[in-house]
Amino acid sequence: YGGWSLAFRLRSSAGLQLFDVRFGGERVAYELSVQEAIAFYGGHSPAAMQTKYMDAGWAMGASSYELARGVDCPETAAFLDAHHLLDADGPVRFPHALCVFELPTGVPLRRHFDSDFQGGFHFYAGLEGRALVLRTTSTVYNYDYIWDVLLYPNGVLETKVHATGYIHATFYTPEGRRYGSRVHSHLLGNIHTHLVHYKVDLDVAGSGNSFETMDIRFENISTPWSAGARVVQPRGTRAGVGQEPPGPRLTPALTCRRYHLAVTRRHENEPSSSSIYSQNNPWDPPVTFESFIRDNETIEDQDLVAWVTVGFLHVPHAEDIPNTATPGNAVGFFLRPFNFFNEDPSVASRAPVIVRPLDPPACSRLQIQRWTPASPGPCVHPEPFTYNGT
Repeated sequence: YGGWSLAFRLRSSAGLQLFDVRFGGERVAYELSVQEAIAFYGGHSPAAMQTKYMDAGWAMGASSYELARGVDCPETAAFLDAHHLLDADGPVRFPHALCVFELPTGVPLRRHFDSDFQGGFHFYAGLEGRALVLRTTSTVYNYDYIWDVLLYPNGVLETKVHATGYIHATFYTPEGRRYGSRVHSHLLGNIHTHLVHYKVDLDVAGSGNSFETMDIRFENISTPWSAGARVVQPRGTRAGVGQEPPGPRLTPALTCRRYHLAVTRRHENEPSSSSIYSQNNPWDPPVTFESFIRDNETIEDQDLVAWVTVGFLHVPHAEDIPNTATPGNAVGFFLRPFNFFNEDPSVASRAPVIVRPLDPPACSRLQIQRWTPASPGPCVHPEPFTYNGT
């Protein structure tokens, strides 16, 4: 689709994994996968203040059930089944657990109106914004996570997760209001933080990569054309990154949450930042992410893995009843090309529209250039809604 190719699967523990992600034939990532979803709660009762969910230990990946056409995914979506060998004597089929569809973003990918500043224009050009979406969900008891990967025609990849479902709540007491909101007569919605950890095994133009940050700083310099005058302006700064500084002591199973971004060398014995056993033994887990970073290895011109943590704070409120809504409860990150191409690769698209006046400045006759049908026919034939729920 639009120059993209990849392989994917649903891992029974943590869920969606992408492999061999390529754009224009060039590999972008060897692996992009969900590692863990964590929720930390606060409260006045013992049950609330000790609640820390690590959902890979609750078979988050195998909690992907049927998606409803027209609700969970558009009518135009193609649906795919998943198979898991979990809590059963043989593989179990999960029908319609994933869907793939093209999404009109509702905003142009790019556009420009070139005015002649005399009441007319020289040209208008625009490209409709569209993305290919790979979607699945995880219903881990009360919470539903909607997992999306979006592929754009300009080489940008976006990951996004929406949180919905039922909030985790406790019995209301007046003291509990410091830790949430009263959402019903005897019900307190407890404040909590959602964190999601991703593995991004980048292979940009090969496996020998380095990591560099770019920031903006201000400089105060004299202006050579005006004696005694000065100008304050932004300038870019670049820096290579090595070791992270020592951080606070955390429960070993939860150390990945300390880093928005950590970059390490790829090792076969470090396939995941979490484990299905971390939930029941977070103090001495089989996988401690901090050990990935503390081995003091160089990350210059090496096969690198970026470990990305995204998250948001959820303060429950009355409008979370009956279910938490998705607007405002989503988070993700982008992989964007930066001086990798000579120009925007979406110029290869056949979908732009270019309009030029044939009689400026009157602009009563127009030349409209497009390379797709002006009035495409319907691609969906309405069918009755069905849902099996298996």
